[in-house]
Amino acid sequence: MTKQIAITIPTFLRFNKLKKEVKSIIKKCPSDSYKLYIGDQGNPSSEKEDYYNTLKEKGHVIFQLPYNCGAIYTRNYLIKKTKEPYILVIDNDFVFNKLTKLERFLEILEESPQIGAVGGILNNRLKCDVNYIYDLIRENNKLYFIYNSYKKWFITSKGKYRFIPSDLVLNFFLARREIFNDILWDENYKMYGHIDFFLRMKETKWSVAYTPDVEAMHQKQSDSDKYLNYRHGGRKGSNTYKGIQYFYEKWNLKPEDIIKDQDNPLIKQYKENHEKLK
Repeated sequence: MTKQIAITIPTFLRFNKLKKEVKSIIKKCPSDSYKLYIGDQGNPSSEKEDYYNTLKEKGHVIFQLPYNCGAIYTRNYLIKKTKEPYILVIDNDFVFNKLTKLERFLEILEESPQIGAVGGILNNRLKCDVNYIYDLIRENNKLYFIYNSYKKWFITSKGKYRFIPSDLVLNFFLARREIFNDILWDENYKMYGHIDFFLRMKETKWSVAYTPDVEAMHQKQSDSDKYLNYRHGGRKGSNTYKGIQYFYEKWNLKPEDIIKDQDNPLIKQYKENHEKLK
């Protein structure tokens, strides 16, 4: 198999987690199927230099980027550097396992030229939904998150893998590189650009799918306080906190305008209408 997949990894102040992630990728993925693109926005060190040189010797690509330039900027930067036909979007704290079968993502993308991206499950997310599959509806100056596991499931033509349409999936998805001719992340965010990206995806020709048949694991080890000062959404001045405020401003929303209660009348009606289409 020729290298089809660019695995893009932004990393910042999580070097040990990155090494564990890369080790799992090398162990679980055929070496001729992918190339790593890593963008490090932390400070250089001799330890990092030695490690990154070993990866470069294997044909992978590493970029040292400005300190705290942001995960969003880094992700866009890496994607622009790729050449492979498919791009895997992941964070720097995943672990691949025996169910991280990227060829299953590929098979689902091949079901329709309109499917631009397909996401999977991320297990071990503490107090978080491992699926994170929602339709996103903007109406009445509100944003509704409609949990969509109730939808009709499709099966790939080879009869192996399940998938459903979903406006929103996790930062664990494989995309055709062509979609990035139409959309990239908004670099006014350093963090928290995820929902914004998928809202804007709805304005393109591309659809998004979700499958429960591809899985990765989330590393549960605690992050350093230094990292959390940049990352934690509850810490004023953090990249995430600023991103949340920008999201509300950009989309003209307030916190109470985000509706996730699945008993909300509009959400219930939306689901009923889709049930009739099955």
